[in-house]
Amino acid sequence: MIDAVFFDFDGVLAESADLKQVAFAQLFADAPEPARGAILAFLAANPGLSRYAKFERIHREWLGRPLDADGMAALSARFAALVVEAVVACPAPPGVDDFLAARQAAGTPMFVASATPQDELRHIVARRGLAKWFVETRGAPRAKADNIGDLLAAYRLNPARCVMIGDGMQDHQAAAAHGLRFIGRVPAGAANPFPADVFTVADFHALALAWPALFSQTA
Repeated sequence: MIDAVFFDFDGVLAESADLKQVAFAQLFADAPEPARGAILAFLAANPGLSRYAKFERIHREWLGRPLDADGMAALSARFAALVVEAVVACPAPPGVDDFLAARQAAGTPMFVASATPQDELRHIVARRGLAKWFVETRGAPRAKADNIGDLLAAYRLNPARCVMIGDGMQDHQAAAAHGLRFIGRVPAGAANPFPADVFTVADFHALALAWPALFSQTA
């Protein structure tokens, strides 16, 4: 029996992960080498890290410039201007709507826990017509693991009876921090970032087929 399902957003509910990687690369296109190469490698290795954490580390470690609150806000706004409309319009992973409808019909509460800033995330979720599926959608500046912990406590959920679906190691780590089961989404042809013992699916058609066996029930 599953008490609740938690979803990351980018790369899970929308095919937006690559869009955001391109936007990050655009923001730092004028960085001198070898810093630019190191920045791009860092971004590729940490897709699920919040943009705030990425911006802070990039400025501290490779650009050697301070990033105050105003600078952080301006950089975040530039990034949002590059990605929001593209994320709203991008394709959904195969089978996601049917999967969400089935979970809702079974009475399973669902939540979004993402590193995207919360107001922006809720705007995108609403415009994509996804808000109807979720009890709550939470994002930055709270860390993903903290948001999951808050939701578990607020809704008195048993972590051992909850599952997180994510596409990156930050999702896996956030789930592990609270004892949630984890399912990795790895699109066909993409590199698998997860340990060998993590169950992965290419899309939600595959997950729907595997779901009864995974949890010994059809909910």
